[in-house]
Amino acid sequence: MTGRLASFARALGLRRGERRETFVAVSVLAAFVAGHAVLETARDTLFLTGLSAEKLPWAYLAIAFLALALTTVSRSWMPKKSHRRVLVATLLVGAVGTGAWWLFADTESFGAVFGLYVWTGVLSTVVIIRFWIHLAASFDVSQARRSFALVGAGGLAGATLGSVAARGVLALNPPRDLLLLAAGLFALACALATRLGQASPSPRKPKHTAPVDGYVWRLFAVVLAITVLVTVGDYAFKSTVSATTQGTALGSFFATYHAITNVIALGLSLAVAPRLLQRTGVNVTLAVLPLLLLGLSLGFAAAPGLLAIVAFKATDDVLRHSLHRSSTEILFLPLSDGAREHAKSFVEAMGMRGGQALASLALLVAFYFGADGQDVAWMLVGTGVVAALSLVGMKGLYVARFRARLSGGRLEPRQVLGDLDLHSLEALVGALSSSDEGEVIAALDLFDAHGRSALVPALVLYHPSEEVVLHALRQFRRAGREDVKDAVERLLQHDSAEVRAEALSYEHLGARSLEDLDEHLSDASPRVRATALALLAARERSVESDALLRRLLAGSDDDRYALASSLGTFVPETRRWLSVELAKRADSVLAAALAASLSDNPDPSTIPALLELLAYRTARDAARETLVALGSDGLTALENALADPEIPRAIRRHLPRSISRFPTPDAMDILVDHMGARPSAQVEFKILRAVGRMRADHPEWPVDERRIVRQTMTEVHQAAELLRDALVLERLTEHHADLGGPALPLLNALVRDSHEAALERAFRLLHILQPDQDYEVIYDGLGSDDVKDRAAAREILRHALPEAVVDVMMTLTDDADDLERVRLLIEYGGVATRRSLLPTTDTSSPVRDAMECLLGMLHAGDRNVRAFAAEVSIDLVRRLERRQDPAPEEASA
Repeated sequence: MTGRLASFARALGLRRGERRETFVAVSVLAAFVAGHAVLETARDTLFLTGLSAEKLPWAYLAIAFLALALTTVSRSWMPKKSHRRVLVATLLVGAVGTGAWWLFADTESFGAVFGLYVWTGVLSTVVIIRFWIHLAASFDVSQARRSFALVGAGGLAGATLGSVAARGVLALNPPRDLLLLAAGLFALACALATRLGQASPSPRKPKHTAPVDGYVWRLFAVVLAITVLVTVGDYAFKSTVSATTQGTALGSFFATYHAITNVIALGLSLAVAPRLLQRTGVNVTLAVLPLLLLGLSLGFAAAPGLLAIVAFKATDDVLRHSLHRSSTEILFLPLSDGAREHAKSFVEAMGMRGGQALASLALLVAFYFGADGQDVAWMLVGTGVVAALSLVGMKGLYVARFRARLSGGRLEPRQVLGDLDLHSLEALVGALSSSDEGEVIAALDLFDAHGRSALVPALVLYHPSEEVVLHALRQFRRAGREDVKDAVERLLQHDSAEVRAEALSYEHLGARSLEDLDEHLSDASPRVRATALALLAARERSVESDALLRRLLAGSDDDRYALASSLGTFVPETRRWLSVELAKRADSVLAAALAASLSDNPDPSTIPALLELLAYRTARDAARETLVALGSDGLTALENALADPEIPRAIRRHLPRSISRFPTPDAMDILVDHMGARPSAQVEFKILRAVGRMRADHPEWPVDERRIVRQTMTEVHQAAELLRDALVLERLTEHHADLGGPALPLLNALVRDSHEAALERAFRLLHILQPDQDYEVIYDGLGSDDVKDRAAAREILRHALPEAVVDVMMTLTDDADDLERVRLLIEYGGVATRRSLLPTTDTSSPVRDAMECLLGMLHAGDRNVRAFAAEVSIDLVRRLERRQDPAPEEASA
């Protein structure tokens, strides 16, 4: 590609990998549409000169039925051929067939003139369908937004040239000779089509997809309604022109009209359509044509005449083959390749030609009952209203279809336990007698989850599995079961020391005598002896009991475990200091026992210990449940801990999730207030995840939307700057390999990771702002290996984003290379940072740019980035000093 053509492509927004196919497609469509414009001029002139306008509805019907028949027959063999080969063959048939019509097309033969009209309509239907099917298989939706408007402009350029050429030929030759020119242009399009590339196959395995589903039927309805509107308008236009223009002047009128409208449409396609398609949603661009035509049809009904109907028809011709055509083609892109071909054939043939047939039948029926021009005008208004209404809800269906394609049909339903019915209870009670301890424990957990622990029979304590007995004992303790005293008493003689200790500390047995405790002080198990000592110390607080407790704290693991298990028996004052001391000495086993004991008797005095237990995975869930059970006391303690910079990192990182467990908007407000404080990247991430989960569970809870948008923009700007920094560091390595020390690659990798983290934080913030949107699916889709999945994700994102961030987010997630994305962020995203984003391009700048970036990183929020930036800066300066003849720019840097 020449330099000028490449510059032109860049100006139009085309990327390097899509330019050749786009320009070849432009040339093919331009040649074909030029031929069609010539053929259309000949067709209209010969038809209206030799026949009356009342015959037009019959021609519309014939075109519709023939196009339907051809489409139906072609489905059996076209899928076996490549899209390009089918298109080339169709263009070749068009060239030969049009040349053949020249032999017998004249105004004296009704069959020849009528047949020529039908041939023109059928040929354009088949060729255009095959052309856009090939293009849709070759481009993803993002490429289509950049390319389709230009391709449509190529068609309009061809139509303009064809109309001008037709007018020139008609000045010297009869209309019949236009057929030879059209045949030659079709042959040129055929030759150019051989240069089109083969459509890339989808990496997905082909699946059987019904050619017509709900989404396709809706597309059909839209195309049908608009086709009926423009067909009635076409009849009104041609009948009005036929009544006001006579003889040979018809040819000049049509050629001049087509030339003017095509020039306007071409300018619109080049100057407006590409930007409109890229910057707005397809729902906006799709609505332009029907809404304008509805307004103009009202004008024609109010003041019938040539000027009004020419305005209507010109608007149709200008927009339908440029902006509207490109928008309609984009609507097919959510479909898979196989489904798209079937759907496109169905919608184009049934919708367009079916719409023509429906409009023709309506006109014929109206004429049968004596309708005149004014009645046709009001018919035009009615069809305009229907066409406008057909677009209602189209945006939601379009985005939903992309979501379905992106998620691959995956469903992630939430499983919610319903109430236990009689049959479920019978099954669970039966499971309690199973010899499989896993099955019994699962049944116990289900009883507990439904709050039905009181229904579990005490006989489960006689199960042969030690794990089952311990699980049941702890569950009965939480439920406050006093009816199992006799069974628990028998467990004091159990073979397992663990079971004996658990039974001994079962507080619902009531106060034990000193003789009972003395008996267990001589137990063979250290854990049972420690439990007895703990219970003895818990009888009342005294100097002796405190000393005994401290000896147990300093003793063995069994001693401390016994204290933790019997913590509920102590008075609140003892429980407070003892729980804190146990938490400080805890390991994973002791922490779990302590958390379970504290959860049995939620007490605000034990909050310090509960906070300590958040550091242990085995105790975390129980500690969180206890904090939630403590209500506002627990929430206030967590809020204060989150704001305290002295809280250990092992605890701090679990605070956001703990706060999110509280089922109240106040908890979410606390987390939102701490957004952006950046105590650490990990805590910030966990805050976002926690708030996102709360918003997903409770979308009705209010959130400060302006604050979320501001924070989103902060993350996006940071992602943009980090992207720029990565480019600068890579450029330093590329141009000055000798200056890149060992820390430079590590810093660059860290900057890249930080960029991705900032982008992920932006997506999590967007989920908080709009919990009903599938931002998780979109984010995953953007990382897909399939280019069409990435394009689908961006298309969903475009329609989901709030207006304030749409430009910058769409640019940041673009598939362009990094340098192009940074450039687009400045041009479209409005990103402005404390230093220039774009790296300078002169050969002496890499060191200067790198030093500027490194200086900025020394003030970064991430301490790892600061540390590596300092190391790289020192190393870079030392290497520059060691150079024999440093460049002036390097020395100044």
